[in-house]
Amino acid sequence: MQVIILLLGVFCCSTAVIMIKASAEQAVLLSALRLLLAGIFLTPLFWRDYRNHRGRYVVQELRASLLPGVMLALHFISWIVAARLTTATNASLIVNLVPIVMPFLMHFMVRERVTPRELTGTALALTGLLILTAADFHVSRDHFLGDLLPADRDHGSDAQ
Repeated sequence: MQVIILLLGVFCCSTAVIMIKASAEQAVLLSALRLLLAGIFLTPLFWRDYRNHRGRYVVQELRASLLPGVMLALHFISWIVAARLTTATNASLIVNLVPIVMPFLMHFMVRERVTPRELTGTALALTGLLILTAADFHVSRDHFLGDLLPADRDHGSDAQ
Protein backbone atom coordinates (compact mmCIF):
# COMPACT_ATOMS: atom_id res chain seq x y z
CA MET A 1 0.00 0.00 0.00
CA GLN A 2 2.81 2.42 0.85
CA VAL A 3 4.45 1.81 -2.54
CA ILE A 4 1.19 2.68 -4.29
CA ILE A 5 0.91 5.89 -2.26
CA LEU A 6 4.52 6.75 -3.07
CA LEU A 7 3.99 6.12 -6.79
CA LEU A 8 0.81 8.21 -6.75
CA GLY A 9 2.71 11.03 -5.04
CA VAL A 10 5.53 10.90 -7.57
CA PHE A 11 3.02 10.89 -10.44
CA CYS A 12 1.14 13.87 -9.01
CA CYS A 13 4.33 15.85 -8.42
CA SER A 14 5.73 15.10 -11.84
CA THR A 15 2.57 16.11 -13.68
CA ALA A 16 1.65 19.10 -11.50
CA VAL A 17 3.20 21.74 -13.75
CA ILE A 18 1.32 20.40 -16.76
CA MET A 19 -1.96 20.70 -14.89
CA ILE A 20 -1.08 24.13 -13.52
CA LYS A 21 -0.16 25.53 -16.93
CA ALA A 22 -3.30 24.02 -18.48
CA SER A 23 -5.57 25.43 -15.79
CA ALA A 24 -7.17 28.86 -15.90
CA GLU A 25 -8.23 28.82 -12.23
CA GLN A 26 -6.94 31.44 -9.81
CA ALA A 27 -3.82 30.44 -7.91
CA VAL A 28 -5.54 30.52 -4.49
CA LEU A 29 -8.43 28.30 -5.62
CA LEU A 30 -6.14 25.87 -7.41
CA SER A 31 -3.93 25.67 -4.30
CA ALA A 32 -6.95 25.02 -2.10
CA LEU A 33 -8.14 22.25 -4.41
CA ARG A 34 -4.71 20.61 -4.46
CA LEU A 35 -4.51 20.70 -0.65
CA LEU A 36 -8.05 19.38 -0.31
CA LEU A 37 -7.26 16.49 -2.64
CA ALA A 38 -4.08 15.71 -0.69
CA GLY A 39 -6.08 15.79 2.54
CA ILE A 40 -8.62 13.36 1.13
CA PHE A 41 -5.88 10.94 0.06
CA LEU A 42 -4.10 11.19 3.42
CA THR A 43 -7.22 10.90 5.62
CA PRO A 44 -7.18 7.07 5.80
CA LEU A 45 -3.57 7.18 7.02
CA PHE A 46 -4.47 9.81 9.61
CA TRP A 47 -7.35 7.73 10.99
CA ARG A 48 -5.15 4.62 11.12
CA ASP A 49 -2.52 6.44 13.16
CA TYR A 50 -5.09 8.31 15.25
CA ARG A 51 -6.55 5.01 16.49
CA ASN A 52 -3.07 3.94 17.64
CA HIS A 53 -2.24 7.27 19.32
CA ARG A 54 -5.67 8.54 20.37
CA GLY A 55 -4.67 9.48 23.92
CA ARG A 56 -1.58 11.38 22.81
CA TYR A 57 -3.17 13.47 20.04
CA VAL A 58 -4.53 16.59 21.70
CA VAL A 59 -5.36 20.16 20.75
CA GLN A 60 -1.71 21.16 21.16
CA GLU A 61 -0.71 18.92 18.23
CA LEU A 62 -3.47 20.41 16.10
CA ARG A 63 -2.37 23.93 17.05
CA ALA A 64 1.27 23.07 16.27
CA SER A 65 0.29 21.99 12.75
CA LEU A 66 -1.51 25.24 11.85
CA LEU A 67 1.55 27.38 11.02
CA PRO A 68 3.17 24.69 8.82
CA GLY A 69 -0.20 24.25 7.09
CA VAL A 70 -0.45 27.98 6.37
CA MET A 71 3.14 28.01 5.11
CA LEU A 72 2.38 25.06 2.81
CA ALA A 73 -0.66 26.89 1.43
CA LEU A 74 1.43 30.02 0.78
CA HIS A 75 4.07 27.85 -0.89
CA PHE A 76 1.47 26.31 -3.22
CA ILE A 77 0.02 29.71 -4.10
CA SER A 78 3.44 31.16 -4.94
CA TRP A 79 4.36 27.98 -6.81
CA ILE A 80 1.30 28.18 -9.03
CA VAL A 81 1.87 31.87 -9.75
CA ALA A 82 5.52 31.14 -10.58
CA ALA A 83 4.61 28.16 -12.76
CA ARG A 84 2.68 30.51 -14.98
CA LEU A 85 5.41 33.16 -15.13
CA THR A 86 8.52 31.19 -16.05
CA THR A 87 9.70 28.17 -17.94
CA ALA A 88 9.32 24.90 -16.15
CA THR A 89 13.01 24.08 -16.54
CA ASN A 90 14.12 27.03 -14.45
CA ALA A 91 11.68 26.12 -11.72
CA SER A 92 12.76 22.47 -11.80
CA LEU A 93 16.30 23.56 -11.20
CA ILE A 94 15.22 25.58 -8.17
CA VAL A 95 13.13 22.83 -6.58
CA ASN A 96 15.86 20.26 -7.21
CA LEU A 97 18.11 22.26 -4.92
CA VAL A 98 16.04 21.14 -1.90
CA PRO A 99 17.73 17.72 -1.48
CA ILE A 100 21.09 19.42 -1.84
CA VAL A 101 20.46 22.05 0.82
CA MET A 102 18.11 20.35 3.31
CA PRO A 103 20.58 18.05 5.16
CA PHE A 104 22.93 20.95 5.77
CA LEU A 105 20.12 23.32 6.72
CA MET A 106 18.87 20.78 9.27
CA HIS A 107 22.40 20.42 10.61
CA PHE A 108 22.75 24.14 11.19
CA MET A 109 19.20 24.67 12.49
CA VAL A 110 18.74 21.71 14.85
CA ARG A 111 22.19 20.12 14.91
CA GLU A 112 20.98 17.01 13.10
CA ARG A 113 23.89 14.87 11.96
CA VAL A 114 24.29 14.55 8.17
CA THR A 115 24.46 10.83 7.39
CA PRO A 116 26.40 9.16 4.57
CA ARG A 117 23.06 8.27 2.91
CA GLU A 118 22.09 11.95 2.91
CA LEU A 119 25.44 12.87 1.41
CA THR A 120 24.88 10.24 -1.29
CA GLY A 121 21.39 11.61 -1.96
CA THR A 122 22.78 15.12 -2.13
CA ALA A 123 25.42 14.02 -4.62
CA LEU A 124 22.77 12.26 -6.71
CA ALA A 125 20.50 15.32 -6.67
CA LEU A 126 23.43 17.55 -7.61
CA THR A 127 24.28 15.25 -10.52
CA GLY A 128 20.69 15.42 -11.77
CA LEU A 129 20.71 19.19 -11.35
CA LEU A 130 23.88 19.49 -13.42
CA ILE A 131 22.39 17.30 -16.15
CA LEU A 132 19.24 19.44 -16.24
CA THR A 133 21.28 22.62 -16.30
CA ALA A 134 23.47 21.45 -19.12
CA ALA A 135 20.52 20.19 -21.15
CA ASP A 136 18.10 23.10 -21.08
CA PHE A 137 18.67 26.13 -18.86
CA HIS A 138 17.30 29.50 -19.95
CA VAL A 139 17.58 32.94 -18.41
CA SER A 140 15.25 35.51 -19.87
CA ARG A 141 13.78 38.88 -18.96
CA ASP A 142 10.32 37.58 -19.80
CA HIS A 143 10.51 34.87 -17.13
CA PHE A 144 12.64 36.63 -14.49
CA LEU A 145 9.82 37.24 -11.99
CA GLY A 146 8.69 33.63 -12.21
CA ASP A 147 12.27 32.48 -11.68
CA LEU A 148 12.40 34.42 -8.41
CA LEU A 149 9.24 32.85 -6.98
CA PRO A 150 9.55 29.41 -5.36
CA ALA A 151 8.40 26.86 -7.88
CA ASP A 152 8.52 23.19 -8.78
CA ARG A 153 8.00 22.29 -12.46
CA ASP A 154 9.21 20.41 -15.52
CA HIS A 155 9.74 22.01 -18.92
CA GLY A 156 9.23 21.03 -22.49
CA SER A 157 9.93 23.52 -25.25
CA ASP A 158 6.19 23.85 -25.85
CA ALA A 159 5.23 24.22 -22.17
CA GLN A 160 5.59 27.99 -21.93
